[in-house]
Amino acid sequence: MPAGYAADGRKEGAGGMKAEQKSRGVEGFLLDLQAAIQDSRFYGPKHALTEAAAVRVRASLHEAMAGRTEIVIGVIGGELAFGNKPLYDLTRHMSSLIAALEEHKVEKLTFMGEVPLADIRSFIELLTCRSGEMTTAAGELGSITISGIGLEASPSGSVLSAGTVEETYREGPRLLGDIGRALHDGLPVNTRAANTFIQKVMKGFLGNKAPFLIATSLKKHDEYSFVHSINVAVLSLAQGEALGLPKSALADLGLAGFLHDSGKIALAADILRKKGKLSESEYEKVSQHPLDGAKLLLQTPDLSPLVPTVSFEHHLRYDGRGYPRKVFGTELCLASMIVSISDVYDALRSRRPYRGGLAPELAFKEMIKEGGGLFHPSLLGVFFRAIGIYPPGSLVFLDDGSVGIVIAPNPADIRRPVVEIWYAPSGETLRVPQVVNLTEKKPGRNEYLHMIVRSVPPEAGHKIPARYRID
Repeated sequence: MPAGYAADGRKEGAGGMKAEQKSRGVEGFLLDLQAAIQDSRFYGPKHALTEAAAVRVRASLHEAMAGRTEIVIGVIGGELAFGNKPLYDLTRHMSSLIAALEEHKVEKLTFMGEVPLADIRSFIELLTCRSGEMTTAAGELGSITISGIGLEASPSGSVLSAGTVEETYREGPRLLGDIGRALHDGLPVNTRAANTFIQKVMKGFLGNKAPFLIATSLKKHDEYSFVHSINVAVLSLAQGEALGLPKSALADLGLAGFLHDSGKIALAADILRKKGKLSESEYEKVSQHPLDGAKLLLQTPDLSPLVPTVSFEHHLRYDGRGYPRKVFGTELCLASMIVSISDVYDALRSRRPYRGGLAPELAFKEMIKEGGGLFHPSLLGVFFRAIGIYPPGSLVFLDDGSVGIVIAPNPADIRRPVVEIWYAPSGETLRVPQVVNLTEKKPGRNEYLHMIVRSVPPEAGHKIPARYRID
């Protein structure tokens, strides 16, 4: 560091600002950087919204750089640091940025002098792509030094085959099968394996949510399969991330979602999948499964107490009804209310013995009716802002007759996600799919370019594009 400068790059004696005031501009810059990376993921690196986000990043970096020759940002154990000052409060809101940095094994970032917009654009694109798919080398950014970056090869082709999405839906059912057998036989649950699995899912999800949300829509299952439990974990992570929960809380929430139905393991499959009305004794067995699951999980060592709590409460309602009867208090655990929303939504979308899964817009209508009754109304709003009415993976029919697949939600307008169009209005398959943001309007007019008319079931003649299929 040149003489006359402090460790954070600011000239010594430049002012008597407090430490928290010094870092305020840096925090604004990092928030803008995270937003730009998310825009680039959703809309692509060349989109006008991504370009506008890059301009904002450069402006906030220029403001944060005032009086400094450089800004150094570190990533230490999942925490952000400015120079040698940990940014504990900010880290809680920076899960996407931290996950992107960790994916590329970035340990330190140094921004030097007047960083040109071209370097900002390239840096955003670099952090947006998957590790091993970079088009910009770290050394090409003259004003930004990236330390500890690792370029690992990753499989190409299917969006869902890369990394942890495919692993999640391959390893998860196997792990749940092992856990089920252990609980049924009164043996200890392998909590280490369960925690390791959820940590892997959480890291992948925070790095890139879209493939996981697409998988929850497209992986075929019924309400009583192990896939349902994985989907509940992923959808619960989506809510927790939207609420800004810290990583430790997200991990417990994901595990609680994954194991929420442990009490059903002892129930016979013919009861769970019965097409007709349950007998009184069968209904009694089913209604006892939250309590049975909680008892089993309470006997499991090294397990967060949140997990049996959620197992017990996930069929209790926000309005105080539901089952089993709660003996102490009336308030529900936040995690229980989150998992309840995920559980019911995925159950509505799943096949039942007496019907197919509901279309996403119909599931939305059913859920909204229960705001304030079955569900906490504010949390219900958070849920649909996180996934949208038409979640990623939904095939949708647009007003011009074209058909596409939703690839990203839009928290600002849950009816207008980002769609990748694969079928022209004529029904012909496009050679090159077109990505459209449904918030875009006609030039000079207050009218949207496109709108969704309805969802389209895959069996209706429009196949899910191969790159999004998950077996």
